[in-house]
Amino acid sequence: MADGPSPAQLSRVLRYHLNELGALNAHHDFEHLTRHVARARLYSNILPATGPVSAGGDGGRDFESFRTNLPLPLTANSPFVAQASGAREVVFACSLEKRIEPKIKKDVKSIVAGGAVDEIVYFCEADFPIGRRRRLQKWARDEHNIELRIFDGQAIAEWLADRDLFWIAQQYLSLPAEIGPAGPASGDGYDDRLARWRDREPLVISQADFTDIKRGVRRATFDIEARHDLRFWISKMEVFAAHEAAPRGLARNAAYEIAVASLRGFGDLNPQAHRLRDYYSDVGEWTGQADLQNAATLLVYAHGGLLHSTYHGSLDELVEWRNTLLDVIDREIETAPGPVRRTGLLRVRGHISGLPSAPDAPSDPNASRLDWGRMLDEAKSTPLFPIEDFSDFLTKVIAIAGEDAELLALAERADELIAERAGGAVAGEKALKRALALLDNDHPLTAIRELHKAKAKWFSGDRIEGAVRVMLLLAGCYRDLGLTYAAKNYALAAAFIAEYHPEDALGPLLPTARLSVADFEDNAGCAVGFIQAMAAMLRAHVQHQADPLDLEKHSDLNVNIGQLTTWRGALLRLAPEALPTFDRLYADWPPVLWDPIRSASESADGFWIQDNPDELWERLQEAFLDRPFSDFGPKRTVRWRAMDIDWTCVFENRYAVVPEAEQVIASLQLFAVILLRVDLVTLPGEVHIDVRVDPTHAEPAFEEVEPSTPTTIRTFSLTLPSGGPPDPWPMIQRVLAPILGALSLLPPKEAAEALSDQVEALAGELFTARPYPELYRDLISEEAFGEAIRQALPTIEPERVFELRKIEALSGPTGPGPGYDADEAALSIEQRYNRSFAYLRHTLPVILADPDVRARLAAMRDEGLKDWEILSILANIALNARFSFDVAGRPSREVMEKAKAELNRPEEPDEALSAEAFSDEAIRVNRLMFIGAHVGSWGLQGGRMRDPDALEALLIRRYGLRRDDVDHEPLF
Repeated sequence: MADGPSPAQLSRVLRYHLNELGALNAHHDFEHLTRHVARARLYSNILPATGPVSAGGDGGRDFESFRTNLPLPLTANSPFVAQASGAREVVFACSLEKRIEPKIKKDVKSIVAGGAVDEIVYFCEADFPIGRRRRLQKWARDEHNIELRIFDGQAIAEWLADRDLFWIAQQYLSLPAEIGPAGPASGDGYDDRLARWRDREPLVISQADFTDIKRGVRRATFDIEARHDLRFWISKMEVFAAHEAAPRGLARNAAYEIAVASLRGFGDLNPQAHRLRDYYSDVGEWTGQADLQNAATLLVYAHGGLLHSTYHGSLDELVEWRNTLLDVIDREIETAPGPVRRTGLLRVRGHISGLPSAPDAPSDPNASRLDWGRMLDEAKSTPLFPIEDFSDFLTKVIAIAGEDAELLALAERADELIAERAGGAVAGEKALKRALALLDNDHPLTAIRELHKAKAKWFSGDRIEGAVRVMLLLAGCYRDLGLTYAAKNYALAAAFIAEYHPEDALGPLLPTARLSVADFEDNAGCAVGFIQAMAAMLRAHVQHQADPLDLEKHSDLNVNIGQLTTWRGALLRLAPEALPTFDRLYADWPPVLWDPIRSASESADGFWIQDNPDELWERLQEAFLDRPFSDFGPKRTVRWRAMDIDWTCVFENRYAVVPEAEQVIASLQLFAVILLRVDLVTLPGEVHIDVRVDPTHAEPAFEEVEPSTPTTIRTFSLTLPSGGPPDPWPMIQRVLAPILGALSLLPPKEAAEALSDQVEALAGELFTARPYPELYRDLISEEAFGEAIRQALPTIEPERVFELRKIEALSGPTGPGPGYDADEAALSIEQRYNRSFAYLRHTLPVILADPDVRARLAAMRDEGLKDWEILSILANIALNARFSFDVAGRPSREVMEKAKAELNRPEEPDEALSAEAFSDEAIRVNRLMFIGAHVGSWGLQGGRMRDPDALEALLIRRYGLRRDDVDHEPLF
């Protein structure tokens, strides 16, 4: 296929489908897939294991190498021997388990016990960080004297994205027909073309010969397998570039192809510097759309080469070419006969207008965005403009830029045009493509926004299966951010749609969606919820699989049963007295499922038995996003971290309460992602919400418990009607307003304006087919909920602390805060120096001569305070000693103006204050006042209940405190 996603984009898609194998418990498919990958990339002499895996007859070995005594290498053309393991005994194992480390250790022990082995290669679907991988490999060497190699889902997906292995993905993953690797397909005539040109020279006036050679150049440039032919093809193309009889247009096009091939193929543009100069020498004479586009593209390549040291030309020269080309384009735009020509020219202009306009000028990305915005204006009147191609180009740019409001607005406008011309489904495809590219470049928050667009486009059209798959992908994204209830919300909705929608193709997605619910309950530390969701998944499994309880046929079920085994084993170790009550949750499961759980969880080989309690808790801390066994007992406590705030919701563990409370949590988690798109200048801290359900309430009631002292902890009480509101949006608005008022330092009007653009987005992202309580109760009946069992189970290890995991993507903004300006800060600091030195000109010698005061000031400087901060605090002490603020409540404007005038006058000799006025307590109090005043100087609201230490930390982090200063006379 000539076009398609990049290898990185494709591997992201394949990674998603590998994850689906885990959701479907398709262990056999995973085993076959990894065996083929191993044979192609690791060792050729591999045999599959035989016999029922469920019986344990393979000793942990899913497949293994057979010994070959052929000499290595046999011949230069023997790929089998070249990749064989020879006499080395290599054993392969694979697993779809999520908690993979204990599984690997168990399998390694089993394999080693089964006989001599030189190397173990382990394939796992779960991603396995490099640090943990190395520790495990060291363990294998130290404990068993064996080489252990581990390949996780990301590595497998990248292998499958290779063209020669893609057939494996097609065979064992349910891939859409349009998915495939980029690059030329086999049978495109490349070998014939290469042979044809070996013994002939091109006719320098022939466009046909140029086009044929160009195909060879492009293939060898972008296809690593043909890269060794690139110098040959360039030599053929040089005939057009160098021959005096070649038409100038062909010569310029040849120079372009050679330059691009040199840079993209060999990573070096320097040998073509003379061709670039020749190319741009008459650039103004070539005003066709393709000529201008090539000139712009080549200029961008040259700038990139300069940046990455693959081109050592002159920046002055590049700037001259840029400005000349822009003049040509602007002239053509001015004389363009209509929107068709202008649209194309504006697109080209956008490629180079953001490049530096002078050698000492910075790049200006906004110039490019303005040109593309004008282009989209013109494109409305240009029905044949290739808007989808431009959308694909934007995808590449956005994937790198991430959360860029202007680029995302352009993509939104492009999607609107695509929807008008090709339908909403195609626009949804573009949004999904952007989302995958953003995920590939580690921009999950922006990817989530694009996934919601794809969901909306497909949900309302004929792509309901795609919409459900996107919902599951969204659920996974939220889970990866630690927002397990937002994830569960979307998984519940996907399961609901898959079960009740008349589309037959949705049926197989039902077990997948329900298993996702179980996974998210597991991630959240909810053992009871995990078991109940697993029971619902098993019902769907029975509906959609033949012989569903035949573990030899469906041995992959052991993967998820293993997770339940872990829960039971951990409980057996930490609170064995709770086990009889816990076992009642799955007492009606068939023995074929229950018996392996009981025997494995009570095995002495389990890590929960081998670890001491501290080690076990540390392992659980690493495995879960919230406290394990958190749905035990009469009260539930749910915690998560977002926006540098620790959120806690407490509610009764009853069927009448849990769905409504979880709806609040899911909505708050969804909104946390949206809040990160705006800068509300929030303080780190904690939010505690006590959630109740009262059937006598018709509307939600929400209020804050007012703190009695300055604090970073804000406490709220929320009472909900039974069943929750049909539309959660009004409730969330009512809840969020006081929370944001308590946390944000922006004035209310500015905060409302900052959020106004996100209101519509939140309403759309909260929509998941049906209200959360309805989705929850559709999956889990009151009987299945097991309220009596839940409340009878004890709190596990209540004295142990569970540390919330910090997800970097959910951290608050770290750059300069709204309103901050370095020049304005410098001017203000200079004024403070002038004013404070004058106001204290006679007092300063007195207090600096006092050793106690001087020591206090030196301690402040050692702490990092700048002289202007110290002077401001001292001036404020002097002001309070000289000026009466004897007014009730907040001082009036008139009083504040008089105080300001007082500070702006020079001190008289007889007004010098004694050192006693500058005590520790006076400095402490006035330092707090200085922090509050400095917050206000940037247009922010402090408030009397704001924690002063948190305010000071914010000013340091985002408003230049302890960093900004100007040249001044030293204080001492």
